[in-house]
Amino acid sequence: MPSVRDDYEFVNIISAATTIVSGVACKLIRIVVNTTAAGTTTIYNAPTSAASQSTNTVGKLPSSAVVGDYDYGVKLAGGLVIVTGASSDLTVVYANA
Repeated sequence: MPSVRDDYEFVNIISAATTIVSGVACKLIRIVVNTTAAGTTTIYNAPTSAASQSTNTVGKLPSSAVVGDYDYGVKLAGGLVIVTGASSDLTVVYANA
């Protein structure tokens, strides 16, 4: 049985939006796609939506990303912003530094 991590936090995103998950340095653990993604999801290493730009892109999930866990395990010095292009049900698991 896996151990429970009390330092992990999560945010559930269910609509097309720009979501500031963490405005400070953090670690992106994983993104869980709960229903097949309806639009592209872009992950940024940035503290605010204004700082989200192509130079801060961590990765993208395509519009057809299937249900499952997408592990990242990366440190983000700037923060974490997720932009969903259409209504999708995602859970972002992260830990603040």
